[in-house]
Amino acid sequence: MTGGPLFVSSGNPAADQHYGSALQRVARGDLVGAADVLAQTVQLAPAFATAWFALGAIRDSLGDRAGAIAAWQEARDADPDDYHGARLQLARLGACETTPAMTAAYAAAARVLAPGGLFAFTVETQSSDGVVLQQSLRYAHGVTHVRTAIADAGLHLADLNHAVTRKEKGVPVPSLVVVASGSGPERSALTVK
Repeated sequence: MTGGPLFVSSGNPAADQHYGSALQRVARGDLVGAADVLAQTVQLAPAFATAWFALGAIRDSLGDRAGAIAAWQEARDADPDDYHGARLQLARLGACETTPAMTAAYAAAARVLAPGGLFAFTVETQSSDGVVLQQSLRYAHGVTHVRTAIADAGLHLADLNHAVTRKEKGVPVPSLVVVASGSGPERSALTVK
């Protein structure tokens, strides 16, 4: 856990102080101690979504998948607006479903794209066929998924190339550069590289 989730007070000064103590333990590298303090914190304030989220992050860092899921479920339940993103963390661990954001974008583009118009975008990619929510909470799309989603949206694939469009912490992020058209058959002269 790097830093803590954005702080939102529990309304209980004692619980807020416990939370602060847990963050100090994290800063010293004492994740086990921080998890113990946060477990006490959520006993004092069971609806303290910030503490539940932090507890989930620490448990995840410690390799306690089941404990992380349980804490993030509590964070989600305590905060229906999901201020901290517990649902994304749960999806990353396979504990709930999310719809990849680009799927809706493909359909929206198909609705508004003029005949002959182009829809160009980049996405992070990975080697499997589907979509993976990564540790970074960014989706990585397989080539097969992109092709299928483009076709399902009523668009036609014009071009698809592997590229590096950005770096994260100095490491190249594998990406796809995709161009789709609103009408006409897939351009067979272009090849997927």
